[in-house]
Amino acid sequence: MDLKPWAIIPARAGSKRLPNKNMMTLAGKPLVAWSIEAAIESAVFSRIVVSSDSEDILQVAHDYGVDACKRDASISDDVATTDLVIKHVLEHHAPGTERPTAFALLQPTTPLRTAGDIQNGWAVYVRESSTCLIGVSTVDHPTEWNGFIGSTGEFLGHRIFSIQRSQEAQKVHRINGALYLRDTEAFLGSGRLLADPMYCVEMPREHSVDIDELIDFRVAEELAKDRGIRLALDEIQDRLASHSED
Repeated sequence: MDLKPWAIIPARAGSKRLPNKNMMTLAGKPLVAWSIEAAIESAVFSRIVVSSDSEDILQVAHDYGVDACKRDASISDDVATTDLVIKHVLEHHAPGTERPTAFALLQPTTPLRTAGDIQNGWAVYVRESSTCLIGVSTVDHPTEWNGFIGSTGEFLGHRIFSIQRSQEAQKVHRINGALYLRDTEAFLGSGRLLADPMYCVEMPREHSVDIDELIDFRVAEELAKDRGIRLALDEIQDRLASHSED
């Protein structure tokens, strides 16, 4: 078996809310490219596999020199589960002893996760001898403020009065969708990506934007632009420091 993990990037063509979402241009490159670049830069994986039914997306994979796995039509519609897509990749790209001991799922819809986030997650996975790890980020408002609207318009199910100030609320985290790590044999045995005990690695909220609707994409655009500016400034500072040493 391959002792280093694989990265699996599922990127189908269809999307109801944002058509062709995985090929939308985010700060100058296709959305799917962000996850490919983070996976490459992390140097964690022995193989990076993009699974898609779209020739355009598969071409992006080829352009980056990573594996392109043509997805069957039967697992490319709205009801196809991520578990089935992972199983397809492992069975068609890793027959027998070629399978990795573990794999990461990197969803292209959370494009701002970094190579460092992946490295941190893999370090926790190895340290804890885990078989399942997820990326998480903090919830932006106290969960005590959550509730639902009843049939009469009344706000129900909240616990607003259990805290006096928002600062008193317990810090809560959510799965951010940016990173999943899973033991291959455990996954193939259960058919499920998630399982207990479930370890986690915390990521900054600005790395955890999950693009589902246009407003999410707009937020990601601004954060990506800000990251690009900061990287450019860092590069300038490095050059200035190098010149001063000369």
